Amino acid sequence: MPAILTRNRIGTRLIWKAALLSLLFSVAFSAIHLAIEYNRSLDSLDHTVKILETAHVNTITAALWSFDREQIASQLDEFSQYPFISYAAIESRTAVVSEWGTRGKPGVEVRTVPMAMAYNGRMVPVGNLHLEIDRSSVLQGTLVSAAVTLAFQAVTIAIVVLVALKLFEREVTRHLAAAASYCSSLDITRMNSPLDLDKERRDDELDALVDAFNQMRESLSVAYQQLNQAQKMEAVGRLAGGVAHDYNNKLTVILGYAQLLRQGGVVDDEAREQVGEIIRAAEHSRDITSQLLAFSRSQRVMPVRVDLNRLVERAQKSLGRLIGEEVTLRFSPGRELWSVRMDPTQADQLLMNLVLNARDAIAGHGSVLIATENVVLDAAACGPNPGITPGEYVRLTVSDTGCGMDRETLEHIFEPFFSTKEPGKGTGLGLATVYGIVRQNGGAIQVQSEPGKGSVFSIYFPRFQGGDRVPEPASLPRAAAATGTILVVDDDEAILGITASMLRHGGFTVLAAGGAQEAIDICRRPGMAIDLILTDVIMPDMNAGALIPLVREHQPGVKVLCMSGHPADVIEQRGMIGDDMPFLRKPFSPDVLREKIALLLPADR
Repeated sequence: MPAILTRNRIGTRLIWKAALLSLLFSVAFSAIHLAIEYNRSLDSLDHTVKILETAHVNTITAALWSFDREQIASQLDEFSQYPFISYAAIESRTAVVSEWGTRGKPGVEVRTVPMAMAYNGRMVPVGNLHLEIDRSSVLQGTLVSAAVTLAFQAVTIAIVVLVALKLFEREVTRHLAAAASYCSSLDITRMNSPLDLDKERRDDELDALVDAFNQMRESLSVAYQQLNQAQKMEAVGRLAGGVAHDYNNKLTVILGYAQLLRQGGVVDDEAREQVGEIIRAAEHSRDITSQLLAFSRSQRVMPVRVDLNRLVERAQKSLGRLIGEEVTLRFSPGRELWSVRMDPTQADQLLMNLVLNARDAIAGHGSVLIATENVVLDAAACGPNPGITPGEYVRLTVSDTGCGMDRETLEHIFEPFFSTKEPGKGTGLGLATVYGIVRQNGGAIQVQSEPGKGSVFSIYFPRFQGGDRVPEPASLPRAAAATGTILVVDDDEAILGITASMLRHGGFTVLAAGGAQEAIDICRRPGMAIDLILTDVIMPDMNAGALIPLVREHQPGVKVLCMSGHPADVIEQRGMIGDDMPFLRKPFSPDVLREKIALLLPADR
């Protein structure tokens, strides 16, 4: 537990400040009260002195007239009872008859009251009453009274401070200490138990703080899970991209030799059928690598302006055939739907995978609903979807009445090769492909599902406001005439062999180099004329980007076609070749190879 809360420093500082402030106010108010009381006491003293003068003058006058010493002494003794009278004297016209106290103290106020006696119709002076008033006694009395009052106030403040400190510790600091202890022991990987304070009342600021903290804890927990999932998906994506590259190299060899066998090397019908099965299996494997690349967001795409309503309407009939007669497919198009920017092929692939996933979740009869609509997301709506910012989006929703999924399944559905189907009935790449396509196009995907209640996949694509038109697919030229010399460069002997065989089978003159340096040596041979270089991009000694300028020093007019099992996007991002460099992605068939070459070596050259 943090020391600042253990020792109750917050409460101590707060209470001491309040106590000092209270004491200052108490002293100030006491000073004001002292001044008022002092003036009031002075007024009271003056009033008392006047009363004494009035009450005693006649008696003293009569006693002095008759020279009654006993009476004079008795009257003088009356004045000694008052502490503010420091000196009193009864004087005749010629001398002091009787006196009490000390005469002439500093700061006293002297009062002389003349005394006269009526005699024969006139007032005959008989003497004076001499009084000296010491006002300092009044001030002293007032100060003593103020000191006593201030002492009582200080004691009261001290008691209040101690009680308030105890109450503050009970009502505030112990709860802050509990919250601090909870926070210091919080583990971001396990945040299941909420913060709960041992309080009787549940409607104050501390409870508001606890509620806000628990909301933050839940948001942090969700964000951590999403971040963990995103990091895991990113790592799997990189792995998938690397696997796809190696897989493509092997498929190039398998597809190439199988197609060469089918074109001319196999006569027996049964053997031709077996070769066909090899080709179909290899092509299916090629599709799997395409899905892996889509998941890893490494596949080259050609985004254009897309109307999702038109895309779904065009695909609705074929999708209906895919899901079968027992499942009803419905489409609810959004009105005045905004356009999005993405590759139409990817959009078709995404829609097909979502619908097939919905079909597989339905046992027997059921329905699948595809819906589109325009949505505007604010910051609150973007909270559960990290990676998406507030703005305008087109939402594509695919919902089904299937079996639904539990929380554990939901955490893994976008992972490659994860499948709830029986072995052999699914690749586990459908939703992984969907995830990769959505992320590659700047969107976000959200899934809502409960066991027995179906699933809802909501995909958000940013609104596109540009003016692109969907281009018409360009027709490929017919295969080039079997003329020309082609230099094939690849460090993989199997790839080098099958590529050279494809080209020789097509009638080209073929030179083979097992690396970049060997290719340079071939190009610098005297009299060597090469029409096209077909080179792998990534090789141990030198990549294609560095090789091409060196080759053109010896073959200035040579055409170049690059090939790789890595997608073109990845290679361009790494700066290995320019984005305008002709590119052939492995695996490729002899026909595709000839079509690519036809673009570079037209028949009428």
